[in-house]
Amino acid sequence: MKIKHSLAGLAALAILILSAAWTTHHPLKVNGLEGIYTDQNNTIYYLTQVNNEVLFVGENPGRGFAHVFAGKINGNQITGEYLDIPKYGTNGRGAATFERSSSTKLKGLSGSFKNLILSKTNFHAISNRLPLPTNPSWSGSGTGDVTGTWRCNDGGRYYIRQMNEWIVWFGEKEFKRGEQPLYANLGIGKRSGPTLFMQFFDLHKGQTRNMGKINIHVTGANALAAIESTLKWTRIEVKQANKPAEPNTVRVKHAKPPSNPPQTKQDNSKLIVYYNGYSYNNKLYIKNLKSGNVQARTIKNGKVEFNLSPDGGKYHVCRDANPPKSEESKPRLVKLREVTVGKKETKTIRF
Repeated sequence: MKIKHSLAGLAALAILILSAAWTTHHPLKVNGLEGIYTDQNNTIYYLTQVNNEVLFVGENPGRGFAHVFAGKINGNQITGEYLDIPKYGTNGRGAATFERSSSTKLKGLSGSFKNLILSKTNFHAISNRLPLPTNPSWSGSGTGDVTGTWRCNDGGRYYIRQMNEWIVWFGEKEFKRGEQPLYANLGIGKRSGPTLFMQFFDLHKGQTRNMGKINIHVTGANALAAIESTLKWTRIEVKQANKPAEPNTVRVKHAKPPSNPPQTKQDNSKLIVYYNGYSYNNKLYIKNLKSGNVQARTIKNGKVEFNLSPDGGKYHVCRDANPPKSEESKPRLVKLREVTVGKKETKTIRF
């Protein structure tokens, strides 16, 4: 798909949205399609409808993607385009068409959404698997490309994607497992020189229900500042984000260190996985591609450790895609990533 074609609908919709006479922090009106949806792959969608326009954010940590969709209603169909955002590893874009098959269901007719059924649900039903904020997997650089993950001084995290002069984002207030963020919003707009002219819409992932316009100035390679408020953003560097977090340990102070500290000998290879997505029974799996053997480990505090053979090898890291409360006795494994581990190597990967 050519870039020119893939951005045409997004550009037209952004111009239409930005030209609307909305005031900042205008209360968001609920329309027929408004709400939270899920599909058979456990993707969660936060959808808003404004007049004849439909916007949503979809996110699926288990499959490693999050995207912003913008489209228009034509009869019982919604046609538009999506852009992946840097909350997870996938970096893509494309066109998509949906059909409103009932008052609570949307059916994907084309593109990556073909044959997916988006079913309307509520926050309580998905609250225990609400995707948490993440660090960036990919990013732009310099003042010319604001693509990346940005930390806001109001405690939010924004995943921004720039394609030529067009900008989309997904912003969410920091929160912990079991909580609902104060706000979550979708932004769409246009860049002109150092200024981003944006329209934002609050989503049902968060508690607030507003929409409004905000103009943002690019003040540096890793710095943004709102023109009419005190909001500021700092870009999180990818190399910084991928550094493993410090464990919560109790430091014991010794009066004198031992003169000959013991040497640790590693006999096996090891794979350490940091994962905050959904997997049935809170377990991750690893499959040895040579032997076919599969290991299962319970996720503890977002972390799993697999002990492997001394020679290492190629492995598939998988999750169990069975839905919550499933009666299926066997795991339905979905590959998250293929990794190669060296001889007696300890490797760390993050999702």
